[in-house]
Amino acid sequence: MAEILRSELQNPSSLSSVGITDVKDLSSYNWVNAPSPTIVVPGSPPFWAPPRGPLRVNKDSGSVYVDQNAARHPESPLEPLFVALFTTLPFYDIRGTDVVTDRNNILKLLSFIEPDAPGVRLEPFTFNVEISKSTALFLRVEESNEETIGPGEFRGFGHQFQTACTRSHIPESTGHHRIISCRFGEMNFIIRHDCGAYTGNGVESYTSGDGASALKSLSLNSNAGLPHTGLTGSRLTTQRGGKDVPLDRTLLIKTRVYNKPLDIQELAARLWISQTPKLIRAYHKHGTFTVPEVEDVSAKVESWEMQNRAKLSALSTLIHKILAIAKRCGDRVVVRYIPSSDKLIVSRFEGNRMLPEYLYSKWNTEPILSNPSQATPFTTKESRPDQLKSKVSVQVGTATYDVDLKVMPYFKSYVKPQQPSDQDSSPLKHDSIPLFDEVFRGLSKGPRELFRLVPNRLSEHRVLCNTLKLLGVDVLEGRTLRHIMDDFRSGKDDWDPDGWGKVGGLKSVARDSAFRLLYMFLSSDSVPELRDKSMAYNAALFVISHRGIFRYRARSMVLAAFRERFGVSEKQRKNLDKWPLKESSFEGSEESATSVSEDTGPEGYFNDYDSDYSF
Repeated sequence: MAEILRSELQNPSSLSSVGITDVKDLSSYNWVNAPSPTIVVPGSPPFWAPPRGPLRVNKDSGSVYVDQNAARHPESPLEPLFVALFTTLPFYDIRGTDVVTDRNNILKLLSFIEPDAPGVRLEPFTFNVEISKSTALFLRVEESNEETIGPGEFRGFGHQFQTACTRSHIPESTGHHRIISCRFGEMNFIIRHDCGAYTGNGVESYTSGDGASALKSLSLNSNAGLPHTGLTGSRLTTQRGGKDVPLDRTLLIKTRVYNKPLDIQELAARLWISQTPKLIRAYHKHGTFTVPEVEDVSAKVESWEMQNRAKLSALSTLIHKILAIAKRCGDRVVVRYIPSSDKLIVSRFEGNRMLPEYLYSKWNTEPILSNPSQATPFTTKESRPDQLKSKVSVQVGTATYDVDLKVMPYFKSYVKPQQPSDQDSSPLKHDSIPLFDEVFRGLSKGPRELFRLVPNRLSEHRVLCNTLKLLGVDVLEGRTLRHIMDDFRSGKDDWDPDGWGKVGGLKSVARDSAFRLLYMFLSSDSVPELRDKSMAYNAALFVISHRGIFRYRARSMVLAAFRERFGVSEKQRKNLDKWPLKESSFEGSEESATSVSEDTGPEGYFNDYDSDYSF
């Protein structure tokens, strides 16, 4: 047994290094009512759609979850996290993660570090720690995972308010959870948290009166009715369905009586841990709420992080201490806060392992390329061909391919340096990779060909983007949005000033970058330029409005991806409606499209497209 005192956690030398960076949106899922434990991946948080005027709701009552994961799947509350992760990213390398935890565990540790912080109520708490290889698993432990609010009890109006002001996309859903990765205190974290709702367009929201049209505009790809699937060995039922909602559109909903305003300092830690950028503070008087606004609080949360560097440094030190004790105690401990002594007690844990056996094999897989910065562009030449084959024969699933390692550097980790005596020509063998055949065939002509080879559904293109990342394909080749717009403009026909007629544009270059734009929109990685919605909108509108350059598949997928990631304002919608999408009877290769350009002469060449803002 070991003890940790609050006074042991101050480490001024590390103040400059604390903070959350490198945030990635990994996966998500919904719990649903079913005979056996069932999740829907990626699921969807409910959509924020409040009424137009004041709203009166009944007080909360009945059964409410404290920890839904433990209540629905007590055998392994962490299993849904990993099942959702590996359903979305089958080849994710978990070995690079230092800590896997729920947000709640981090909040408890912060409450111990600074019990007098705004909004903190330090109470006894417990969580378990298990180390698998180099990854620590933090398991939340509650006295009761589900509670019942009786008729004579009062617990506020929060649940009833959220139900009245949101619209669920997932039938029988009882809650949405998100899974992100980030770096904090020189450690890589995976954090799971519940999510209250999401908003459609920046900080704007739709009231219930126009909610139907708003939801329709978001192009929800419902997969209801698809067969149930699951990882081999799991007792958890997994169903594919819902839609990917970007992290930057998620929000936290908090309610309170009108005469006790909620200060951002009370909520900042919760928002910071999950990197939730938006907040709704709803106030009521005897259960009657005024219509609240959606606030973008990302700047306030960043300010909170800067102001609390000492506390966050202590948090990093505390987690390191817990991990060090766990390694000394056989890799399994229980962490308890004891109010009477005001300290943490860390002792050996003798209970069951946290995960089912099949998941532990994920720490024994072959290395994969997980850092996009290691990707090699299509055009990069091999610098040392004498030491590594340029091409290698690889059997992916049941088919064999002659893979160019310059294009798919992922396979380099499987290839040994070539020696003069090497005679073995048998192919490397690899499990099936989603849409690998389409990627292999498509990249031989260029990214534009992927529009033709992959089914014209946003869900399929998300899988495609994940496979491209896995293989290390450098889709963007260093291009920014401005470079992509230059590529688009190069696809327009020009007119020779000496009267020799029309000069054809570089259509293939423009079409390749249409796929690059789609990849940007669907990528879970942070693309700084996409914070400027007007730039993203202008790029999307160029594709949608130039029917002589881009085929139906490219235009429809770019539009769907933009709508899902950003939503559309009323003015943008009217502009987009000027360019209706219509699929032709013959959908050929993006390379072979020969439809007549809308650029009919010099007088029309400089006419720019409609936009809310200039590029």
